[in-house]
Amino acid sequence: MLLLRASGFLWDNVPVLLREQDGDYSRAMKKIYRILSCHIFIFALASIALVGCETSSAPAPAASTTHNIKGGGRLVILRAANMGEDLTVNLKIDGKTAANIIMGGQYNAPLAAGPHVLTVLATPNRDAVSPSKTQIVVKPGQTYTFTAMWRGERLKLVAN
Repeated sequence: MLLLRASGFLWDNVPVLLREQDGDYSRAMKKIYRILSCHIFIFALASIALVGCETSSAPAPAASTTHNIKGGGRLVILRAANMGEDLTVNLKIDGKTAANIIMGGQYNAPLAAGPHVLTVLATPNRDAVSPSKTQIVVKPGQTYTFTAMWRGERLKLVAN
């Protein structure tokens, strides 16, 4: 029995299935229903498996900028609660991605002493807005806390 042709679409084969069932439309439709149900079930299982693979934690901090160095400071980036759950704050330190901060999340890691450039961008970036940059000079033993929040149409780091 031919169920699928090279095109791969079941609906292209309905006349073939009906002809093979000698005009018994109910048997042919039951076969089509079983085949479609199987395909939908497999698609649902694959979707659940892919959702289970999605990670919501931030990537490990970049080793060159956040490892424990004697005399370094600490950087804390909070995410404003009113940004919504569909946006992620992409944080870069000195041009390297340090974290993607999701709703309710924060970034908290040591940072080597000296000058650094912090860049934030809301993703997905639907309006092609340029990232916001903040320059800091980290002093030993100091903690630098910022909140990523909207200032007009741009995401900015606001010192706490």
